[in-house]
Amino acid sequence: MSVTAYGQRHLFLAGFMGTGKSAVGRVLAAKLARQFYDLDDVVVAMTGRSISATFRLEGETAFRMHEAKALRSIVGSAGAVIALGGGAPATPLIADIMRRTGRTVLLTAGWPVIWRRIKDDSSRPLVGSVTGSSAADSPERFERFVMHADLILQSRLALFNSIADHVIDTSELSCDEVASRLAAWWQVPTGQ
Repeated sequence: MSVTAYGQRHLFLAGFMGTGKSAVGRVLAAKLARQFYDLDDVVVAMTGRSISATFRLEGETAFRMHEAKALRSIVGSAGAVIALGGGAPATPLIADIMRRTGRTVLLTAGWPVIWRRIKDDSSRPLVGSVTGSSAADSPERFERFVMHADLILQSRLALFNSIADHVIDTSELSCDEVASRLAAWWQVPTGQ
């Protein structure tokens, strides 16, 4: 555990894409009067290119190293709310930083909810290649997404569960409801 004072610890939002990490993070940071960082946005600022371009030009391994560098640049500051990329915690260096400097909330949602939230977002490299560029919403497109996404999630699930201090399903809740529950949870002392 970090020797950082509890009030200066970071609150990490982890989970699969489309579970609400960025949207909830912004609202939660405002409720807690903390700085908000979206790790993807920090990586984009550091590399000067989109996430999709970095994946395409350098590959996923290099992208994860950019994430680790970006996270190290953030955690030296005062306690913040940090929305992680969907696969960030799967990088051992990132998981270690998270454990040492903060507490982690795992956000979850059902596949139909995640699909509704991300189906029109072409910037998601791990899903865009499977769902295709077709703008038409179809059962086949959803099924391809679920088959691919579930494989990704299953490969990350044990790690997600091992780093989570708290879990919340965002499927039926608004961003404000999730943020309010997390703000209340955050303010309960943990003895750490």
